[in-house]
Amino acid sequence: MFWNLTSPGHTVVKNRHGLVVRAAVSHARGTAERDTALELLQSLPKKRRKTVGADKGYDLKSFVQRCRDLRITAHVAAKDKGSAIDERTRRHAGYEVSQRKRKCVEEPFGWAKVIGPIRQVKQRGKPRVNALFQTTMMGWNLVRMRNILATSGTRAGHEPAWPHTPRRRRRQAHEHASRHITSLSKNGRNAAPVTCDRRFSTAC
Repeated sequence: MFWNLTSPGHTVVKNRHGLVVRAAVSHARGTAERDTALELLQSLPKKRRKTVGADKGYDLKSFVQRCRDLRITAHVAAKDKGSAIDERTRRHAGYEVSQRKRKCVEEPFGWAKVIGPIRQVKQRGKPRVNALFQTTMMGWNLVRMRNILATSGTRAGHEPAWPHTPRRRRRQAHEHASRHITSLSKNGRNAAPVTCDRRFSTAC
């Protein structure tokens, strides 16, 4: 999550490839994380049952029950006492996988603060901050998909889609992408929708 004092950012990330499938900015309040997470999860395609991993801040009966109503199994980190996650959920191997993979939800935020423009947000107002956040997450998806294609091409025995370059050229490419993302955010463009898979993680 990133905080602009009054506008925290939230994402839902596909665990398999680390792509951001939903992103939004909300107003800071006591229940903003869970409320926005449910809104983002509700907007996902409802064709297949899904799981969602999250930290202990989401271990509440109201959140877990609402996820079940959406046909989503909540694989949140269980509290030591008074956990809403029962043994039926924790005994499955998928729960352990979700707990390992949910940490990848922090990678887009780290990239967006180091490479992207959200370390110190200069925009004011929720619509402008949301446009900046959406565009930054779109930039992360482009970088991530480039790396996925390069890796898959190498494994298949073909030339990688993004050839290996010296460190200096890679840094210049990242700086160019950062400037491009900033210019897009000034124009107020929103990120395009991204297809998603069954297993997700949320960070708010």
